[in-house]
Amino acid sequence: MLKMTTKSNRTWNGMNWIRQEKRLAIYIRDGLACVYCGTTHEEATLTLDHIKPHSKGGGNDARNLVTCCHKCNCSRGNRPVKEFAATVASYLDHDETTEKIMKHIRNCRNRKLNIQEAKEIIGRRKEN
Repeated sequence: MLKMTTKSNRTWNGMNWIRQEKRLAIYIRDGLACVYCGTTHEEATLTLDHIKPHSKGGGNDARNLVTCCHKCNCSRGNRPVKEFAATVASYLDHDETTEKIMKHIRNCRNRKLNIQEAKEIIGRRKEN
């Protein structure tokens, strides 16, 4: 029997749940660094985190997605963003506070995505 894939039963595995250019545009918007701990793309694998988790009805719109290192993404789970920001602030060894992390997240989410720039970068990668 052939199973039909609908929007409601798609799996969220790998990177295929979001267009490549949108993913890259979000990474660029957020400065190629984790919005929680500040780890850069040179130091760790970057992923995307849903501010409102998908399991709680959060969607894939750019304002609900932020750049996140793999460690933070796995650690957060379904915890509220402010609660997780407080946890991160408590273990970072520089002058970081929950409020500073939350302000940084708001600033990142309010920036406009540059999809065209992301498409151009992807195009250059394919040429090489």
